[in-house]
Amino acid sequence: MKKISKLITTLILCFALVCIFAGCVDNTPSGDTLSPYDEIVKYDEKEMSEFIANYDDANKLYDGIIIIVLTSKATYDIDEYTPDDFSQIDAVSVKKIGKQILSIEVSDTSRENILRAVYILNLRSDIESAEPNGYYIPF
Repeated sequence: MKKISKLITTLILCFALVCIFAGCVDNTPSGDTLSPYDEIVKYDEKEMSEFIANYDDANKLYDGIIIIVLTSKATYDIDEYTPDDFSQIDAVSVKKIGKQILSIEVSDTSRENILRAVYILNLRSDIESAEPNGYYIPF
């Protein structure tokens, strides 16, 4: 009986070690929530240049604000976005203006920078669409 007990204990220990090293167990400390969308988006400079050159400027304000619509999944995954979630575009502030809609203010308000940010944001998996501000007036 003692041998069986040792064997079971050894098997459980081996299984636990395999799970930890194989990533079966989430060993992120509680309270430290990592955004599933923190990866840096890779983009093609030539495609981005073409996007900027061919963008239709009708009804766009270029006031340093970009309006984004989050995917449904992203809306439920993250309660609150911060400028750190948009570090690749140098976000200054992030405001929620609807359930799935955010207003992102960037430091450089030039047309080129705004469109660069829009291009990058549209490549992210958590964003349904991103556009320069056309109508939203921040409070």
